[in-house]
Order: sequence, then C-alpha cells, then structure tokens
Amino acid sequence: MSKIKNSYNNILHSIYSLFYFSSVRYSNFFLMLQNFFKYSDREEIMKTAMDFVAHSDLTGDYLEFGVFKGSTFIAAYNFAQKRKLELMRFYAFDSF
Repeated sequence: MSKIKNSYNNILHSIYSLFYFSSVRYSNFFLMLQNFFKYSDREEIMKTAMDFVAHSDLTGDYLEFGVFKGSTFIAAYNFAQKRKLELMRFYAFDSF
C-alpha cells in the first residue's frame, strides 16, 4: 500500500510542477482546467483588473513597483495578452 501511495504522490507532484511554469499556467489548456486548478488571490485580482481594462476600453501602460520575483508582473502581462491589450506596454521597477 505504501508503494502505491508514494507513486500517487510522485505523479501528483509531477503534475503540480508542470503547472508552475508560466507558459503552461497561462495557456488555453490551463484555462480549460480552471475548475480544477484555481488562480492565487493575486492572480484573480489581476485577472479582474485586466477584464475591467478590456471591457472599459481604457488605454495606458502597466507599471509595477517592487517587482521582486516578477510573478504578479508575469500574471499581468499574460492576462493582458489574453484580452488582446496589445498596445499596453509593461514596465517593472525594483531596487536591490
């Protein structure tokens, strides 16, 4: 029984690791699986913000200060691209 549980955990870990990459996480395939895998709270906020921008026909650029690892910045860029906000330019600022 222990071998089966270890195999099961290894398979789940491999699947989870695959979805960690932004190229997969923001793909159409991932969007289809949205009911099974949820976005983080920050990603949900960013998604809502980009929906608002797209539906309001707002124009402008995206600036993020205090980027650190860039996960929120990557989410903003990917959600904007999915909503066809091609004119939006993205700028990331951080100090170290």
